Amino acid sequence: MPLWIKIKHFFLRLLIPIQKLLQRTGRQESAITPEAVAEILRLIEPGDTLCSTESGRPTSYLIKGYYDHNVIYGYNKKIIEAVGDRFITINGVRHNIGGVREVDLVKWLYQLKGVALIRPNLPKYI
Repeated sequence: MPLWIKIKHFFLRLLIPIQKLLQRTGRQESAITPEAVAEILRLIEPGDTLCSTESGRPTSYLIKGYYDHNVIYGYNKKIIEAVGDRFITINGVRHNIGGVREVDLVKWLYQLKGVALIRPNLPKYI
């Protein structure tokens, strides 16, 4: 690996604590309406991708484009998303509540400013 890439990775690793702090600050009120949530629940099918945008997250300004996060709809009103590691301690045991996780779709939707539903246009069986 070239030296300049090693240097770049070193500096990016130094910024990780700052990035994690920014991710946890300043969440604003949701702008999504109950009507929009009802429409998404009517349209969504397993395997669909949801692209979301939130207001008030400083890290959102560092991501190009309107949408800054993607999730996959699983089933039974649950989504699958990947987020950064976040550790909490419960009864002396350390748990990672980040990583790849399953989240309630409706609860997740009400945290958003906007959302787009994307469905692959592929044959059912390839």
